[in-house]
Amino acid sequence: MLYDDQIKRALFVSKAVAVTPSDSTDLAIPGEIFIDEAGTEGNVKVDLLNGGTITIALRRGEVPPYLVKKVYATDTTAVGIFVNPLEQ
Repeated sequence: MLYDDQIKRALFVSKAVAVTPSDSTDLAIPGEIFIDEAGTEGNVKVDLLNGGTITIALRRGEVPPYLVKKVYATDTTAVGIFVNPLEQ
């Protein structure tokens, strides 16, 4: 089923939008975050859609099980962060 996994990944990544971390601005559309293949792994401080603020150790290829509405600049060390927006 490698072919099916490749299609699912391509569809997931095709909707992704680059994130500019900001301490004051929420994401235009909340969603799942990940680091692109050329990005740098590290910590990402986020506000969760359902409330709360956490710091995630984000690695390439991982999609944490959280819906995120803000990615902070402060305390974020990862580079190449993208958000896969929630379906509207």
